[in-house]
Amino acid sequence: MRDLGGFRGPVWMLALITGVKSLGLLVVIVFGSVQVVPAQLVNCLVALLITLVLVNPWHVVPNWFLHATISLGAISILWLLLAANNRGNVIGNSLTVVVLVVYVAMWFPRHQVQLHVISLLAASAVGMYATMERSEATAIWGPTAVTAVLLSMMLRSLVLRIQHLALRDELTDAVSRMGLRGVIERQATSPSEPANAVVVLDLDEFKRVNDEQGHLAGDLMLKQVVEVLRSRLRPNDSVVRTGGDEFMVLMPATTVEAADKVIARVTSDFPIGFSYGLAEWRTDEDFDQAVAIADAAMYEGKLARRRAAGEQG
Repeated sequence: MRDLGGFRGPVWMLALITGVKSLGLLVVIVFGSVQVVPAQLVNCLVALLITLVLVNPWHVVPNWFLHATISLGAISILWLLLAANNRGNVIGNSLTVVVLVVYVAMWFPRHQVQLHVISLLAASAVGMYATMERSEATAIWGPTAVTAVLLSMMLRSLVLRIQHLALRDELTDAVSRMGLRGVIERQATSPSEPANAVVVLDLDEFKRVNDEQGHLAGDLMLKQVVEVLRSRLRPNDSVVRTGGDEFMVLMPATTVEAADKVIARVTSDFPIGFSYGLAEWRTDEDFDQAVAIADAAMYEGKLARRRAAGEQG
């Protein structure tokens, strides 16, 4: 399932709208005195599916399910428009197009958003022009199409911006803790041999830098650390900022021994002392356990250097 980061408020609002709509349709179907056409049942099913995806109790929804929901939505819109017997029903179903466009813009990549918006508008156009006068259909479909296209463009840009802010560290542009989940999920879908290496890095005496040189100097140092890591590591290695002066590097298809050599070479250019620990992670194993092992190794190394420095002093 795609992570929307800080966009959960609008997602829940849309879930509420579609949930209320689906419940309203169920009430009409069960208790209403009006004749229910099969298209209304399909439309109710679409509303329920969208609500299910938005609420997402299992946290994982297959892509085919998302695409099927939109395809079923387009069919229901066409069906309902062909069965519409007055202008009010046509306008109401045109609003369904807008709701589905919002759903599409939140959940799909840009090229898929365009395809789904085109399919929804095509279905509504066929339904409207088949049941109404050309001028009247144009008067309704035109504003609906313009609204749908503009809304999809604005929402998609907004979602991408919010996702970037949520999944990237604002100061260093490294992957954030939230973004790390996506990195782990992508790596889990492509198991590799040898196993992956997890590196936990902690800067030594970083608090002293902030205290003696100021927070601006500390911020600059953090940026330099990320720049050094990115410039020396492979494009598919992920640099994550997990805390104030704590970082993690996930190196796919890399042994712990190879990762140790790489990190030792890379961090020689760091503007500050550091401690690090490593662990092996296979995609069928618990990632948090690997991080705990690397973290323990990092702290063990840090304490060993402190003891050595105390003995020398």
